[in-house]
Amino acid sequence: MDALPLSGEKSGVGYYTEQLLRALERVEGKNEYVLFSTRDFDSPFSDSSRFRKRIAPLLLGYAWMQVGQPVQIAKERLDLYHGPNFVVPLAAPCPTVITIHDLSSFILRKTHKWTNNLIQRVLVPPSARRSRLIIAVSDATRSDVVRILGIHEEKIRVIPEAVDGIFSPVADNESRRRVMRRLGLPEKFILFVGTLEPRKNIPTLLEAFAYLIRRGDIKHQLVLAGVQGWGGRSIQKKVRFLGIEERVKFTGYVAREDLPMLYSMADSFVYPSLYEGFGLPPLEAMACGTPVIVSDGSALSSVVAEAGIRVDPNDVHGLAQAMRNVLMDKRLRSDLIKRGMERVKCFSWDATARETLALYEEAAFSRGD
Repeated sequence: MDALPLSGEKSGVGYYTEQLLRALERVEGKNEYVLFSTRDFDSPFSDSSRFRKRIAPLLLGYAWMQVGQPVQIAKERLDLYHGPNFVVPLAAPCPTVITIHDLSSFILRKTHKWTNNLIQRVLVPPSARRSRLIIAVSDATRSDVVRILGIHEEKIRVIPEAVDGIFSPVADNESRRRVMRRLGLPEKFILFVGTLEPRKNIPTLLEAFAYLIRRGDIKHQLVLAGVQGWGGRSIQKKVRFLGIEERVKFTGYVAREDLPMLYSMADSFVYPSLYEGFGLPPLEAMACGTPVIVSDGSALSSVVAEAGIRVDPNDVHGLAQAMRNVLMDKRLRSDLIKRGMERVKCFSWDATARETLALYEEAAFSRGD
């Protein structure tokens, strides 16, 4: 498996890779996993004899995947290679599978830096064609893979992500105060969690929030939790342009262990992303008992379903009204919290691991084309 996503400050793909491997360790005990990376990472596994690192300390990770990893795969005599981050070694001397999380580089090209677009467009299509089977994390992503990459539907398996067990409501007041002091959080706030980048549609969230402030409808602050991604500086400029600097808090990167507390303290969670292949943060928020508002489109509609409020991602006033309703209507809040907690039960990492294992068996040992 490509383990590069496990290194450094993890993104969504990093958490997917880690949680999948943890679940694989729980649900089966016979397979061995060789983890390739160009950067070292902390091993999250108790049985290191079955999860072996192979670190090649080089800068050009994608180049090493294509040139060096096929040689390593041959030496290890592997049955299968899994690329959880969209791509695989095209010359791998064994069957391969990939996980495709989304195709935002193809659908929203202007929301990504050019280097990311180049890598995605050069390597993802041939990786999809070369792989024996493809994991799509949602029905929406499967449809995009068929439509954009021209891959036959029979080659794709929808295996969703799930919520880490650490996400649950946190009521301990002392822990709340400790995290609040460390992150500089206000008493009442609306929360966004994710990389601060154009695809997340944060300017629309800021405009909706500023509209509510001008109307005098809320006393809350807006907390934006996440690292600044490509194009993230425009978000701070937008805050200054709207004159809401005193009401917006940027936390930067938030440690994984602090996120359940952060979700639990928020009065609502808003995720107005323009496009998602799955959308894990809304599920994490629901698992912590926080009412959720998401954009109506891509995979978010099916992931959240009726457990959250869905709005047009381009409708500032519609988003503002949804935010106001969630904060002011106690009955609505209670209903959303209840439905959210039930919805999260539909997703399980152990179930995801078992479905992935079945796919591994099919890809590794069935006859290829």
